[in-house]
Amino acid sequence: IPLTFRKRLSAYTVSYRVGGSIIEAIVDTGSPFLFVPKPSESTCSPSYEWGCLRDEGSPVPGLTPTVERFDGNEGYVDWSNSTFSFDRTLNDQATTINDVYPLTSSSADQSALFPVYVTFGILSESLLDGTGGIFLGLVKYTEKRIRPSFL
Repeated sequence: IPLTFRKRLSAYTVSYRVGGSIIEAIVDTGSPFLFVPKPSESTCSPSYEWGCLRDEGSPVPGLTPTVERFDGNEGYVDWSNSTFSFDRTLNDQATTINDVYPLTSSSADQSALFPVYVTFGILSESLLDGTGGIFLGLVKYTEKRIRPSFL
């Protein structure tokens, strides 16, 4: 999975698809969450660098919106389900990692690494201010009180 080092952020980023939307996020080794920005005039403008969520997926039964606080920013997170894949660019032709490593019902190990359907958080704009941003968390195991892990 290709990572991009963003010197300005001193961080690595990764591109992925949620539904039909291409999103870029900071790789976060300290959280379990997959986040996308809430669609708005500012997050869907051409100058917004993280991508625009075009399809908010479907609500997660039993998982109501939560108020989250990250680095002093507080805001709402709506939890949703949708399809997911990592993007990969080869010779200026966009493909997905799932095209290279297809998922089958008999390949449990691959489905753990490259899920097809995931739960993700849709961040309100107040959580995108300051040091806030779009993150793809790599922590797999969480306590029950913590929302779902991406992995």
